[in-house]
Amino acid sequence: HRDLHSFPTRRSSDLGKSATGRWVSPETGLSNPTVMACVSLIAESVGMLPLILYRRLPRGKERATGHPLYTLLHDLPNPELTAFELAENMAGHLALWGNSYCEIEYDGAGRRRALWPLRPDRMTVDVNGQNERIYVYTLPNGEPVPLPRWNVWHVRGWGTDAWIGQSRIGLAREAVGLALATEEYGGRFFGNDSRPGGILTH
Repeated sequence: HRDLHSFPTRRSSDLGKSATGRWVSPETGLSNPTVMACVSLIAESVGMLPLILYRRLPRGKERATGHPLYTLLHDLPNPELTAFELAENMAGHLALWGNSYCEIEYDGAGRRRALWPLRPDRMTVDVNGQNERIYVYTLPNGEPVPLPRWNVWHVRGWGTDAWIGQSRIGLAREAVGLALATEEYGGRFFGNDSRPGGILTH
């Protein structure tokens, strides 16, 4: 499959400088009020939606409150985050990076017991020698940690292939960079008592 699809190593944040010279990334993009308002609206709206697990019945469905995943998805994904906070976090990552990742923690019996969100800009997607998808997460100290596919919940946004989503900030790099540069120029202009720099001669 690697030869058929020419699968390269993929990283979630392929960003850089815009034509204005400003570095554009999800972090710098959020300093723009328009980007921040859009991402906040999307993330908070998704976070408010309950994630309910249902059981199929011969006719209709019912809430599967007795299923081990129900509490994990609907109430408490891990001891530090509520279901609202996890959904908000994942939606925000999708809106900025085009991908959202969670590490799936298992107990001794092999049951899923926690979901921990991971930063998309630290994740690299690749395949091993058996053509199996693998994830490599870079810790804050720079140490790479390989994670098998079953250990990662990967939600992909829209992209040009089925492996990884594209960063919305990366696609709009020039527009975001122009907005940041214009805002900075305006701030410096007014900070200089609205006096243009230079000398006029006649």
